[in-house]
Amino acid sequence: MEQWMNDYMGKIERYLRPLPVGERVDVAAEIKSEMLELRAAGKTQEEIIARLGSPEELAQGYLGEAIVKGPRFSFRKLGAVIAFYSLAGAAWLFILPVTSLCGAGFMLGGPLAFLAGVVKFIAYVLGFEMPWVAFQFGSYTPGPVLTLVYSLIMGVLLFLAGCALWGVTVWIVKKLSATKTRLNG
Repeated sequence: MEQWMNDYMGKIERYLRPLPVGERVDVAAEIKSEMLELRAAGKTQEEIIARLGSPEELAQGYLGEAIVKGPRFSFRKLGAVIAFYSLAGAAWLFILPVTSLCGAGFMLGGPLAFLAGVVKFIAYVLGFEMPWVAFQFGSYTPGPVLTLVYSLIMGVLLFLAGCALWGVTVWIVKKLSATKTRLNG
């Protein structure tokens, strides 16, 4: 393989580091195969790069595909979002970090809010006071039983907000990752 192909593949592999090793190997093999087929068909270096796009664009497409494979959240996908974000450009400088990180934070915060209410309620049943775990609405602070109810409601609302924000993240990534279709089209 020619040096420029090796350089191109090196950049692709560097950008795709957040993907699992097996996926990275498959992607690299697919791209390498496409490059060799185009070269065998008599295409020049410039024509091949024009077809595939820059390594950043192509990697962005593959990262986007990895993120949107399923709508479920995972920390591996969050890492792919961060890598995708670094390739997405300045237009999404604020939107992707807010939707992805707030989504993850809210999905984790929802169960923690409910857990705090459960801990306060159990402490109340056992006769302990936990003044640092409380809901407060203005000057009104509900008792432990209502705190449990409010923590359940707040936990569900936070979790649903996190799922919605993660859904927005996946939608944005789908819109931005259309570049990969050049290779398959």
